[in-house]
Amino acid sequence: MTLSDVINKVKVSLMGTADYFERAQADESISLYKLMVQSGLAKLRTINPLTMSGTIFLAPGVAKYDGPDDLWTIKSHTWGANQQSPWECGFVGNIPTVTVSNGSLLFSVAPTGSMLNSLGRQFQYFYLANYSLTEDAAQNNVPEELEPILLLLCQAAAMEMLMVRGASNPVSVKAGVGRISRAAPADVYDLLMKSAKEMALHS
Repeated sequence: MTLSDVINKVKVSLMGTADYFERAQADESISLYKLMVQSGLAKLRTINPLTMSGTIFLAPGVAKYDGPDDLWTIKSHTWGANQQSPWECGFVGNIPTVTVSNGSLLFSVAPTGSMLNSLGRQFQYFYLANYSLTEDAAQNNVPEELEPILLLLCQAAAMEMLMVRGASNPVSVKAGVGRISRAAPADVYDLLMKSAKEMALHS
């Protein structure tokens, strides 16, 4: 599955509504269909999170570390989980919280040398990843079984575009649940999102 594959399927699924986007494309500097897929991928990571793991090695006094290319947000980590309680000998301080900013891991307080001596330099963590879809199938991380859900979410993104542009005329979309005909974009959007979430629950 590649970006072009998904865009072509989205065009087919939008039926007559695709004509609107073909006309609107002449006034846009970026592919509207690429924007649909980007929006669909962002929705997919929310309703079907992709959990990955990573490891970094900490240095004293350093609070910012590069994250993996697909990093969205940190989920959990185990660093310091076994340290002594505050009232026990060997307690080295509160464990810093870790957040994500612009693809980097940020520690609320830079680990100290005493922390690293006690808890170790290796920081293992779990994170939620961004889905990636390009023309290079080998670089993509969207499983084939999630394609039907992604298509629904791309169609939902198309309905959002119509709503932003003030379109309210009934549209028809060929979706996984069959053909949705003569419904306003807002109603089609709600049905597409509901269908995608239901499919994600059973994926």
